[in-house]
Order: sequence, then structure tokens, then C-alpha cells
Amino acid sequence: MKAEPGNRVSSLKGTQRMTETDNKTRYGRIAVILIALAIVIAAFVLFITMNNERISEQNTKYLQGSTEQSARRISEWMTDSQTEIKLLSSMYESTLSSVDEISADGIEQLANYTKFDYTTISLADGRTIDDRGQVADASDREYFVRGFEGESGVCAVDNSLFYDDLSVVFYTPLFFEGDVVGVISGAYREDSMEKFLRTYIFGEQTNTYLLARNGDVMAHSSITYTNGVKNAVDLYLEEDSSGNISRNDLESSLENGVSVTFNYVGDSGSGTAYVMPIENYDWLIMRTFPNSITDGMQSRANAVGLMLVALVGGALALVAGFLLVQVMRQRRKLLSESEHVTSIVNSSLALFQRFAVIDLVDNTY
Repeated sequence: MKAEPGNRVSSLKGTQRMTETDNKTRYGRIAVILIALAIVIAAFVLFITMNNERISEQNTKYLQGSTEQSARRISEWMTDSQTEIKLLSSMYESTLSSVDEISADGIEQLANYTKFDYTTISLADGRTIDDRGQVADASDREYFVRGFEGESGVCAVDNSLFYDDLSVVFYTPLFFEGDVVGVISGAYREDSMEKFLRTYIFGEQTNTYLLARNGDVMAHSSITYTNGVKNAVDLYLEEDSSGNISRNDLESSLENGVSVTFNYVGDSGSGTAYVMPIENYDWLIMRTFPNSITDGMQSRANAVGLMLVALVGGALALVAGFLLVQVMRQRRKLLSESEHVTSIVNSSLALFQRFAVIDLVDNTY
């Protein structure tokens, strides 16, 4: 019976060593879990960075592909319109027996065969008649001058003769007995061009512009045009650079008809703009891709990644919490046993001054 305190102490020490070993193992597991969680978080940050870059590159390629398709469609539309106005001139020429027969009635009849918003005929003195009988002087207009020089083509005016709006005008000379006696023109007004150029990307309207080689806007679908976008350079993001291109490089690319991508800023927000030439014509097409679309796509993709990290992190935290609770319970149990044994030893010390531990097997004490 006198050996009981010593045996309890020895047993407690053995239990304590085992418990400390178990706790170290659990703490090690918790450390591994926390390291794994840190790696998952770092991987998520890397995923966000790479995913954002991937989406931006993907959207830039989508913008370029979309613009190229529109450029082909616009080239075909311009060629068809040019063919149509030449056909009208040929038809009208075949009905004339003298120049004096040119009249408002004749141009009104021509308009019935066209898709143009309005059709006009200009005489040598500059007098111009439209298909509604309106008369004005067009002698200072590009299409009048070039038409009487025997040229056919297309031009844009920001103050059309009869409607004072932005119009795209297709023109061709009217011949009679081999001489140019007039110029026949067909025009699309601003509203028609806006509808024709209007484009939606992922449900959001983007801005499309037809540009001259100097960057001047010839036609547009832009919801920001009325806020002052008269030239492509007006959208340029910074004073000296926009993305990887300088302002001078942008102006040079426009002038030479070279495809170019640059960052832009406007009243409707910022984003990426792509400019490319229209085949067979001196005009360019520019389309914008708002950052709001890219930001939305990145946010949705990142939200999925964040949910995955939250699930993994939650599972790791749950395991770490479980192990930590076990360690705390074992610690409380060990402290309770230690306090119990200590109380026994202290009580024995109060009763006896000396103790002997006897080993009956080896006959030692």
C-alpha cells in the first residue's frame, strides 16, 4: 500500500509522455492542414490572375473576330449600294431624250427602286433635287465635285443638304450622249446607319464606328457619339500611351489602314477598341469592347473559384478544428489526472515523514 503514490506518479509520467506524443502528432497534422490551406489560397490568387488574363485575351480575340465579320459585311453592303446607284443612273439615262427632261418627278420615280433613305440628282449649276421635291445648292459638296469629274464613290457628310444630319452618300455621274450632265446620289441617314452598325456582345450594346483614314467618324452606332466622339483618337485612354501603342502609332495606323488594338475611355466607360480596314475602300471600322463585359465575366468565373476555395478551406478548417478540440480535451484530462495525483502525494506527505518503495521480486527498496 505504501508504494501506491510512487506507482501512480510513474504511471502518470508514462501517460503524460504518451499524451504529449499524441498532441505533437495532432499539432503536426494541424500545421500541415494550415499549410495546405495557405497553398489553396495562394493557388486561388494565382487562378484569379491567370483567369483574368485569359478572359481579357479571349475577349480581345472575340472583338477582333466580330469586327472582321462586320468589316466583310460592310464591304459587301457598300459594294451593293455602289452598284445600285450606278444602276439607277443607267436606268435614268436610258429614259432621257434631252437634258431638259431631268426633273423632280424623274428622281422620285427612281427612289421607288432603291433602299436609300433619300435620292437626289444634281445639275451642272449645283441645283440639287431630292425625291421629295426639295431643292438646294450642292455645288460645294464632295459628291457633286467628284461626280462631275466622272467619279463614282461614297462619302460621308455631317450636315446633309436637306436634313442637316450625318449621312453616308453613294454617288455616280449621270451621262447623256457621253457627257456628264448630272450626279445621282443615294444616301443613308444617321438613324439608319445606327441601326445597321448596332451590335450586341453578350447582351450588351457595343459601339461601332466607320472611320476615314484620318480617324474622323463617318457613321456610328455609338450611344456616346453625342457626347463628343468625332474622331477615333478622342477615345484614346492616355496622353502618351494606351496599352502597348502610343498616340502617334495609333494615328499612323489609322492613316495607313493598319489593324490596331488600343485601350479607350469614354463617357460610357472604358475598354478595348479594335480598328481594321474595310476591303476595297479607304474607310476603317472600329468596334469597342466595354470593360463592363470583361469585368462581369471575370467576376462570375472568380466567384466559382472562390466557392471552390471556400468549400476546400471549410473542410480543412473543420478537420483542424476537430484535431484541436481533441488536443484541448486530452490536455484537460491530463491536467485533471496530474492534479489528482498531486493531491494524493501532498496528502501522504502530510501523514508521513519518510517513504520506502519495496520491490518484492528483487528484494530491493
